Amino acid sequence: MSNSGGQMTWQGAQLRMDVNAARTQVRYDLTMPGFDLNDTRTGLTMKMGKLTAKADMDSSAGWFLATGKTEGRLDTLEFAAPKGLGASAGDDDTPRKPLPTVLLQGIDLVGGASIKDGLYASEGTLKGAGKIGATKIDKFELTSGARRIHAAGYKKLADAWIQSSAANGCGKGGSKASQAAMSALADQLAPDLKAMAKYGPEAGIDKMLVEIDGKRAELSYSVSMAGVTDEDLQSPGTALLLKRGVLKANARLPMQWLEKLAETGAESGQTPPPETVALLVTQGEQSGFVKRDGDDVTAQVEFSDGNLKVNGKPLGGLGK
Repeated sequence: MSNSGGQMTWQGAQLRMDVNAARTQVRYDLTMPGFDLNDTRTGLTMKMGKLTAKADMDSSAGWFLATGKTEGRLDTLEFAAPKGLGASAGDDDTPRKPLPTVLLQGIDLVGGASIKDGLYASEGTLKGAGKIGATKIDKFELTSGARRIHAAGYKKLADAWIQSSAANGCGKGGSKASQAAMSALADQLAPDLKAMAKYGPEAGIDKMLVEIDGKRAELSYSVSMAGVTDEDLQSPGTALLLKRGVLKANARLPMQWLEKLAETGAESGQTPPPETVALLVTQGEQSGFVKRDGDDVTAQVEFSDGNLKVNGKPLGGLGK
């Protein structure tokens, strides 16, 4: 399909789906050979290779709590914006910086969710390889998950949100009526949200990594509630969060990457020169905010029991 502004090529799709009579169990297999989009006015192009996906899902507890397994694979995904983002065919001829072509290859996605003892858990992993401009990405991976989510409480919150959104337009527009409905809904659901904290809910990014030329950057974080008692539930939400909330974050970045980013940014005046960045890292290490581990710069942050720690060093109490 094409017009004066661009062209779209879709090679079709094949879908096989099985649904039970109650429409609570779905199993499907999807194959899509490819999809190309080319906007000649803005210069934007997107090319998607073969996509395959399959799933076996059970929504007996509601679609917000669907369980089962899903997996998919995308052979290639390429995105190019030689005229930069925001370019148009109108009178705006403001020059925009071209973006490097992004090419992702061998993208695999695996996900799963389950309910056990009334608690919902889910996890998903996305991984592959690729290239950004002339920089080859040997590997990228992202794994995220949620654990110990009280299923009944979550369903109650989701149902109340849907009903209120349909009746009052919560979250749609900035009208006073919508804002008032949002505020009333938050007050209404606050006790149920606090009650879910007793089960120790946790969510976050378990692992995010990028590997280039044998060097690897990693990031992970989690937010959770731990050790919540019935007495704690009588406290205001903020006090409960400060007392029982837990945040953990870890980061690792090759020093070579920081220097390269500084070198590239300094050419356009966007970042300090490499020697200044090296000095800042040294100062951060002396202050205890970062650590050096071989050729890498690392940092660890933890908030628990109302205390904040950086690399295991307390920085004072909060909420006490």
